[in-house]
Amino acid sequence: MLRFILTLILIVYGFRLLARLFLPLMVKTVVKKAQENFNNQQQRPQTREGEIHVDYMPPAEKKKSHLQDKGDFVDYEEIK
Repeated sequence: MLRFILTLILIVYGFRLLARLFLPLMVKTVVKKAQENFNNQQQRPQTREGEIHVDYMPPAEKKKSHLQDKGDFVDYEEIK
């Protein structure tokens, strides 16, 4: 039981030591990436209000007859 408690304490202190070493590095990289993303957004040309900018337009499809896709047309009479 004593060996388990000592092992647990050693693991906790080891984790705290590693966190002190690596956590600041991780935070710096996250902040740097966020700053780069913010700068990239600022460098894009701003569009004025009411302007629309389309980056991609899909190719236009050929128009088909509206009856071709729907199958056979069956004329019916309504029964009351």
